[in-house]
Amino acid sequence: MRIVSPLIILGAVTLCAPLAAQDLLEMPAETPADSVDVLFEEYGLGDETEAIDVSPPAEVKAEPKPPGGNVAVLRAVDKITARVTDLDAPLNDVSSFGTLQITMRYCYKNPPEDTPEVTVFLEVTDHRPDREPEPVFTGWMFASSPALSAMEHPVYDVWVIDCKTVAPETDEGIASKSP
Repeated sequence: MRIVSPLIILGAVTLCAPLAAQDLLEMPAETPADSVDVLFEEYGLGDETEAIDVSPPAEVKAEPKPPGGNVAVLRAVDKITARVTDLDAPLNDVSSFGTLQITMRYCYKNPPEDTPEVTVFLEVTDHRPDREPEPVFTGWMFASSPALSAMEHPVYDVWVIDCKTVAPETDEGIASKSP
């Protein structure tokens, strides 16, 4: 009985396959242009050649600013003197530590509900007095994995601590803080 059942199913499929193929061949062929015309007529969309306005709406909401900051907090170590310094590196501004000049190009901090991570894009150049300025590091640094993208220098180490937003001081703000 077990052998008969698969044979019956195989025979039924073999007999029905040509019949199903004939039904498919007899269906009227509809060209894509015909189907578009039918859709336009069914839904009362008018002539398909009419111009369609695809311009963005008048008021487009700006995307929310990603959490991050305009100042990166970096920690730098002088390996010779064991001096540890925390640096505030403003966006697109040069910060100095020893012979290094550090420029922060981008700083991103994950929102509080996500896994904590701070990502910073840095350009570090070594300006020794006896040599031409030499790029030491250009790339992304991650606070959670400093060794993932580390700056290699014989005298200095630099890594990311945090991103913060500092409001720019205006002349009025400085004047109001004065006694």
